[in-house]
Amino acid sequence: TREPLTISAHATIREAAKMMLQHKIGGLPVMEDGKLVGIITESDIFRVMAQNPEPSAEEFEKASA
Repeated sequence: TREPLTISAHATIREAAKMMLQHKIGGLPVMEDGKLVGIITESDIFRVMAQNPEPSAEEFEKASA
């Protein structure tokens, strides 16, 4: 069987978003010490973006590079 993509509980939201975009997936299991501790979804990322101040164009450009 194939190993599913996972992300560390210590990863950033940005890292999760990049991985999800790169692999065209809508969710990632979150692992800590080899154990499943949660799942992050596109909706979770949208929620964080909507609740936090919008980055400036300069910050967005730097992050996209």
